[in-house]
Amino acid sequence: MSRPRCTSPRRSPLLARNWRGLLPVVVLLLLIKGLQATRDEELVELQVDVSGELAHSIDDQAHNPPAINSVNPDVLREGDFALDHLLIVPEYKLIFCFIAKVSSLSFNDLLRSLRAPFDPGMLEGEAYGRIIPFGRNSYRSHNWSLQDLTDALHDPAWLKAVFYREPLTRFVSAYRDKCGKRTHGARGLPPRNRRRRAWSPLHERKANHKHDKICLRSFGEDWPSFETVVDRLLREPRVTDPHWRRQHEFCGGLDRFIGEFQFVEVLERATSREKVGELLARAHVPNFNSDAAFNLRFPPTAPGDASRDPHATNADAAARSYYTPYLACVVFQYYYDDYALFGMQLPEWARAWG
Repeated sequence: MSRPRCTSPRRSPLLARNWRGLLPVVVLLLLIKGLQATRDEELVELQVDVSGELAHSIDDQAHNPPAINSVNPDVLREGDFALDHLLIVPEYKLIFCFIAKVSSLSFNDLLRSLRAPFDPGMLEGEAYGRIIPFGRNSYRSHNWSLQDLTDALHDPAWLKAVFYREPLTRFVSAYRDKCGKRTHGARGLPPRNRRRRAWSPLHERKANHKHDKICLRSFGEDWPSFETVVDRLLREPRVTDPHWRRQHEFCGGLDRFIGEFQFVEVLERATSREKVGELLARAHVPNFNSDAAFNLRFPPTAPGDASRDPHATNADAAARSYYTPYLACVVFQYYYDDYALFGMQLPEWARAWG
């Protein structure tokens, strides 16, 4: 599978509308390219005149610039993205990397539930009328240092696990959850589902909490069209909100540490209960089939069974309807490294487009 070139900008309303505004940018890029070519020619002439040792040094530095402070790529560092997405369950020697829009709320709830017998504080603390799900099992919450986390990450005695998601579907899920207009009450659900059926004592979710403005910050509109969100991927700087970040960037850089993870699986609705159960079995969690959070968040599926989780968007079935071949190409290209890292294929409906 190779990275495609998306050559039909006519399908992109923003580009079609703003091509004149791009002309100065194109001219500037051509000018920079010309200056770079001149610089490269001067460098070659210089290398001819200097000694072989110095020429080798210049060439090496030109092609392999030294990393700042020569950091060790095997060490987690302050500033690495989403380090707080590494959840620690010391009782089962489990480190779990949760990725935004890959059932992150469900996994946070599940791991808090598993730890509740050892730490009753997992059932305390609320916001918006419900248990605070995130940040409860990060390395900081366990008073670990980054060195402690790095050591555990490289220790084969600790089970490291991550679930990933097909990017075209994940992208639609993020759009539907954060940018799609709510037409049926809280998070687009029918009124009868506005109250979350949860395993914890504090289970009610307020339907009228303030919109978090994620899409306004990332795309300039509260309710942008799907085409607007896709077109934003073509511009710099990149979107920094975690819901649209590439999956390989999470947890300090999965592209750096994926070799340390013994459990790497795709998360799909039809097999999620089976796969999560497999993970818990490998972590030697006893009686997990009777865990209330496990049964709520990863229930047995049945034909036509709609999700009971208000955080779910059922994007798997809806994804195809959002895309044209051009839009799918842009999103695929943007998340190409995720496909490569996890060895994923495009959905069958996207492959049919060629």
